[in-house]
Amino acid sequence: PFIHDDVGAIVENTHIRSLLPLSRSLTAPPQSTVSGRPVAAGSLALNYTVSRLNPWSYHLVNILIHIAATILLFEILRLCLPTQYRSLSLIASLLWALHPLHTDAVTYTSTRTESLAGMFFLLAMLSMIRSAAGTHRRTWWTIGITSTVLAMGSKETAVVIPPVILLADRVFLSHSWKTVMQHRGSFHRIMIVTWIVPAYLIAGGPRSETVGFHFADLTALDYLRTQAGVIFHYLKLAVYPYPLVLDYADWPVAHAFTVPNVIGLLVLAISAGIAIVKSVSGSKTAFLGVWFFATLAPSSSIVPIVSEIAAERRMYLPLIAVILLTGTVLCRWEVLFPNNHLRRSVIGAAFLLCILAGAATYQRNMAYASDVSIWEDTVAKRPANARAHANLAA
Repeated sequence: PFIHDDVGAIVENTHIRSLLPLSRSLTAPPQSTVSGRPVAAGSLALNYTVSRLNPWSYHLVNILIHIAATILLFEILRLCLPTQYRSLSLIASLLWALHPLHTDAVTYTSTRTESLAGMFFLLAMLSMIRSAAGTHRRTWWTIGITSTVLAMGSKETAVVIPPVILLADRVFLSHSWKTVMQHRGSFHRIMIVTWIVPAYLIAGGPRSETVGFHFADLTALDYLRTQAGVIFHYLKLAVYPYPLVLDYADWPVAHAFTVPNVIGLLVLAISAGIAIVKSVSGSKTAFLGVWFFATLAPSSSIVPIVSEIAAERRMYLPLIAVILLTGTVLCRWEVLFPNNHLRRSVIGAAFLLCILAGAATYQRNMAYASDVSIWEDTVAKRPANARAHANLAA
């Protein structure tokens, strides 16, 4: 059923009750989850047209978005990975699709903003790769630029698409930066211009009550210190996805520097710096680090989000880097032993992991069976979460 933010974004959102005029259906009430996100808002209006307030069509669209993103990821990996790593394309895509960490982005209806932006992000990336083949170049450029705009209209975190795709061009398709600008310079310049879109959408302060630099109790420095622990928590959930939680309202804010958060910030900063330097020089493995930090940075760096210090859906795209980095290590091991049982064992273990991930995702979805069950689950796992207690009581 609809839960938590779904109430404001869907149930009480009168803007989705009619597709026309677009000036209304592509907007939302101020401070809503889809406020300032016209593509996501419009998609909810389409769902309302189909099933009114019956959740089935909303969930179907969320699942289709996730399937489309998975297919796009598979195609990107198939085109970019070396021949000897081709098995990784299928395994990594399948594991990413089935990972229980994605339940927050797929099962939680109104948070399709994350998966929708992620899908368009991957389509923009694939378009750039396809344009390098030389055929239908302008068509692929148009698709890539349009996808970028749609991603930015789904969620502001898509602002990182132009620089990430520019770097991907250098790493996977070009021998030098000169080659990048010679062959696709116009494309990348237009991509930079798309920053006008999020600038315009953010200018109105659609969620100013929960996002921004004007909060006395949560400064940019407080948020940065806090995110050090949050990011390591995300990494832990990527490897061992338990306990998964809907709401982290009780996550402690780091109002001062401590040994743990200083060490955490240093490790993250050094890792990000190394990844950037090496990927600029053409390192494919280092690009995974850039992908992780870049796709996570808009929501997990210095811009305070007081309503959600942490949210598992923010790992929708960053999880790709974690899976691929692990898979790359395993594939290199596989290449070392091409003619024995170990190679088959590694592949078999990877597929078994996908099955286990799917089972865990199925189990996690049971918590979403009702608004009572999801808040019971949250209270059990985060007993200090006052907001979870209040919602369960209600």
